[in-house]
Parts: sequence; C-alpha cells; structure tokens
Amino acid sequence: VYSWSATTAGNHTFDFNAPEGASSTWTIMVSPNSNVGSVVLHMLQDSVLQVEVFEIWVQTYDEWGNEIPVPPSTEVLVTGRMEVTQLNSSNWEITTLDEGEQTVTVTVYGVEVSDTIQVEGTFMGFFKSGGPLYYAGAALGILVILVLLVVVVMVMRSGSDEWDDEYDDDEEEETREYVALPSDGPSSGPTGPGPGPGPGGPPPSAQPQEDTSWMVDHRVDDDGTEWAEDDTGIWWYRDPGASEWSEWVE
Repeated sequence: VYSWSATTAGNHTFDFNAPEGASSTWTIMVSPNSNVGSVVLHMLQDSVLQVEVFEIWVQTYDEWGNEIPVPPSTEVLVTGRMEVTQLNSSNWEITTLDEGEQTVTVTVYGVEVSDTIQVEGTFMGFFKSGGPLYYAGAALGILVILVLLVVVVMVMRSGSDEWDDEYDDDEEEETREYVALPSDGPSSGPTGPGPGPGPGGPPPSAQPQEDTSWMVDHRVDDDGTEWAEDDTGIWWYRDPGASEWSEWVE
C-alpha cells in the first residue's frame, strides 16, 4: 500500500518491480485545482492614442502554478471611463477615453492583478472625453472669434471712412481757396462782387463800368493784386490781368 500526492498536473506513470522479476505499471492523470491561486495579465501595448482600442490577455493558475481555464466570473475594471468588451473567455478589448495614465485591474474570486497604460491625448479625443460641454465650449469659442473678426473689420472700415472724410474735407478746403465767384457776382452782398466788370463779366471791350457798391474796402498791394472786402467781412482778391474775383481763405 502506497500513499501518493501530486502538485503538477498531467499524466504520471509508476513502475512496480518484484524481486522475482515480475513488473507492472500504474498511470494516473492529475488535474489542476479549480481554485484560482494567481492571475497573470498580459497587456499587449504600453501606450495608445486617445479613443483608440487595445487588447488584454488573462491567464489563471491554481495554487501550485498549474494553468486553469479563466473562470466566467472574471471581472475587468478600468479607470478613465474606458469601455471594456469581452472577446472570449480570456481576451478583452478596451476602448480608451480620458488621456493620461490609466489602470486595468483583473479580479477573480478575490485574486486580482493590475497594470497601467499611457493614453496619449488627441484633438478629437479631447472633445469626445469632454462630452457635449466641450463641444458647446468649442462652438462658443468659434463664435467669439467670429465676433472679434467682425469688430476688427468694422473698426478698420470706420477708421478708413474717417480718414476719407478728413481727406475730403482737406480737399474741399483746398478747392475752396481757388473757387471763382459766379459771373453774376454776389446776389446779396456777402456772396461776392456784383455784376459788371467784376468776376464773370463780359469782355473788357463790352464791359460797362464795374459795380463797386458791394465793396466796403478796396485796396491794391505792391504786386498789383486788388483786394476788396464785402459787408460781411469776407475779403476777395483779383490778380493782375484777371477778370474774376476769388474768395480769400486763410
């Protein structure tokens, strides 16, 4: 009678030999213990991009290191709001969401093992991980940028219009300095010389005597330029040889 125990699963064969030469064999198959003694987690990648997928592979062993089937009650826990999809009894597919270092934990009957993976951030992953709030923030940011662009364009156009107005005013003043009086002269005193040989009158040969009734003051400078002041205080001048009066603007 023999007492025998085994810790290694598999087939074991024993030979019995008697002194008289008789012999025999005994073969026995040892099955592993069904209780999980340890768990091994295989993570096929060290890092992965945000919102992409990676796989894990799990092995379970009994107390003496014999591999046993992964029990159906095995749980896979993850951080970073990742999603877990089981492919078969020992493989799982995990979809990432939040960036940064994330942890995967496998637990079976109170025995657990963990490992980490680095999730690299991406542009689309940033918005997907933020949910509707991030999309709303992005839309608001785009709206603010558009409003700022519109304001900048309006300010630039406004500044351009003001410059055009100033340019037009300056041009108008420059033009005003050289605007000649109409040929009929001022109609009511302050508008300039009256009819006659003043501004716009007929040729000298046909001109009647010049009407100087509108002049309050009249003088001729050293250059021969005539100066006349009307009753509104406006000065008019006429260059030598000219027939028309022009308003003097300082």
